[in-house]
Amino acid sequence: MPALNRRELAPTDLVDITHVAALARTTKHRGCLFVGAAVRQAEAEHGTAARELPLLGQALELVATAEIRNRGTVVGSLVHGDPAAELPAVLRLTGGRLHIIGPHSGRVVSATEFLDAPRHERLDPGELVTAAEFPLLADHSGSAFVEEAPRAADRALCGAAAVVTLTSGHGATAVVSRAAVCLIAVARAPVLREVDGTLLGRPVAATAWAEAAHRACADLAPPSDQHADSAYRRHLAAVLAARALHTAGLRAAALQAADRRTPDHDAMEVA
Repeated sequence: MPALNRRELAPTDLVDITHVAALARTTKHRGCLFVGAAVRQAEAEHGTAARELPLLGQALELVATAEIRNRGTVVGSLVHGDPAAELPAVLRLTGGRLHIIGPHSGRVVSATEFLDAPRHERLDPGELVTAAEFPLLADHSGSAFVEEAPRAADRALCGAAAVVTLTSGHGATAVVSRAAVCLIAVARAPVLREVDGTLLGRPVAATAWAEAAHRACADLAPPSDQHADSAYRRHLAAVLAARALHTAGLRAAALQAADRRTPDHDAMEVA
C-alpha cells in the first residue's frame, strides 16, 4: 500500500489470495514454523506462531498499529522488505527461508539471499511467496526485540532483535553458547551480527553485552535522514543491541532455571 500511495507501483490486476485455505495456515514441522502467505500479523501475534517462536511475537508487537496488523500479513511484510521493518530481521536472525512458487516450478530462497537482493529482483514475473519458514530456536534460548521511533507506531529509527542460547557449563552454571543480534534501519537489509566469540562460554551475569554490542556495530554506516544522522544511528544501534542481548540473556537464564526445577519443588510451591 505505501508503494501504491507513492505511485511507485501501478498494477493492472489484483489477485486476492486471502480465501485460499492452504495459504492461511501456520504449521510446525521438523523444528521449523511455516507461516502461510495469507496469515495476518495479528493472528500470528496471538496464535501458534508467537507461542512456538516468541521472537516473532515480540517483533509483531512493534509492527505499526493494531489496525494494520489486523490486515497486513507476515509474508507481505517480508516480501516488501522495508529496511526498517521488524519481521525481516526475525527471518534473518533465525536463518529462515521463503517458499516461492512460479508458473513452471517452485524454489526455496534463504532470508539472506532474498533480502539482500534489490526489491525488483526478488521475484520473477508470475511468482508468489507461499510461506515463510522460521527455524525454531534451540532449547534454553531467550530472545528480545527493541527499537526506537520518533513516535509510537512510526517507522523505526533503529531496532535490534537478539537471541541468546545457554548450555550447561561447569557444575550447575549455565554459559552462553550463542549470542546474535540483527539490526534494522541501518542498511538496505537487516544486518546480522554474531557476538564476538571471546564472550562465549561465560555465564550470562558475567557477559559484557555493552562491549560486545559496541564491537558488533563499530563498522556500520547507517543512512542519514531528517530524523537522525549516521553517527547517531550507529550509536543507537549499539545501545539497542546491548539492551536486546541483555534481555534475551535474562530470558534464556529464566528458561534454563525453570527446566532445572524438580517436580517436588514445584509441588511445594503450589502447596
